[in-house]
Amino acid sequence: MCRIFTHAARLRIIDLLGKGESSVSALAAALGIGRATVSQHLAVLREQGVVRTRRSGTTVFYSIADPRIIDACRTMRSVLIDRLRGQGLMASRAERAARR
Repeated sequence: MCRIFTHAARLRIIDLLGKGESSVSALAAALGIGRATVSQHLAVLREQGVVRTRRSGTTVFYSIADPRIIDACRTMRSVLIDRLRGQGLMASRAERAARR
C-alpha cells in the first residue's frame, strides 16, 4: 500500500480529496492533467481502499475512505519538509507546495 503514496499525482489527488469529494473532471481541471490519467490513479487508489465512490446520475464522486489517510499524508509531508529544511534543500518550495 505504501507504494501508492510514491507518485506525485496520487499525492495531489489525495490532498484535493482531503478537502472534500470531487469528480474526475474536477480533479483533472484542478491538477492540470488529463481525465484518463486521473481515472487511472483513482483506480489504483480505489483498489487499495484509499478512496471510495458515490454515484450521482452519470457522475462518480470520489472521497477519502478513511480520514487517517489524510493525517498520515500530512505527517509524512511534514517529516519530509523538516528533513529538506535540515539539509537546506528546496524546503521553501516544498513548504509552498504544502500550503496549496
